[in-house]
Amino acid sequence: MFVLSLMCGLCGTAALAIIADRRQWCCVNSWAVLHDTGPVVFLLFALAGYHLVSAIGAKMGHLPSPWPPGWLAHTAYVASALGTVWSSSFVPSSVAGLGGGLGPNYALVAIGFISGILGVLLKMRGRRVRQFGLVVTSLIVSCMSVVGAVRAEWMMRQL
Repeated sequence: MFVLSLMCGLCGTAALAIIADRRQWCCVNSWAVLHDTGPVVFLLFALAGYHLVSAIGAKMGHLPSPWPPGWLAHTAYVASALGTVWSSSFVPSSVAGLGGGLGPNYALVAIGFISGILGVLLKMRGRRVRQFGLVVTSLIVSCMSVVGAVRAEWMMRQL
């Protein structure tokens, strides 16, 4: 299921970039996907692929029904995914909170990270967390976004 979801994410991202290039859309064309919006487009298409594979697998009787969805997992995943858009666009001193302050990107990454930590804590206490893989993915994406932003901040301070 993981591999099929990733394939849906890759194919969906490539198809959207091709369509955007042909129709001259700005934010999801091939240049934008390669330089800024690629992670969020890929993550959202992978989420759609996950639900598509889950629904087909449940209809065929190979997988348990994905319904009802795990709202905590989806909140964490979507917030982390949306946070990647702005975390790859550098705003000077936004990580340290000096001058630029914290923008919506870090708020979204923080929501994804906190929701992910909450999901892990609930799972450790024996509670059932639906779509726990999305929670883990949101933690990975949030951490990568923060590391990338801190790295960009450090590089800009070295100039």
